[in-house]
Amino acid sequence: MWYNISQLLLVTDIKPGKKMKEKDTQTRQTNLFQNKLSNQLDLDHELIQLSGIIPWAVFEETFGVYYSETRGRPRKPIRLMVSLLMLQHIHELSD
Repeated sequence: MWYNISQLLLVTDIKPGKKMKEKDTQTRQTNLFQNKLSNQLDLDHELIQLSGIIPWAVFEETFGVYYSETRGRPRKPIRLMVSLLMLQHIHELSD
């Protein structure tokens, strides 16, 4: 049996233009076999403390103007690029 869209809308009581309810991504119960990342990291480590001190928003504002959201390949996060360059400099590594 064939239905047209107006019949389906009446049957399911969905109005055109009404958005679907978003899925609740937060669960109150944690997975038994999966720890949070923050529980696995040493919060006293120097790099974790350094990441809390660095003003990441400044880098986003400064370098964000050089990237297009619509053209070309999707960019990597600016925080990732800056942090990798900092690690390279801290550990005196080359390309």
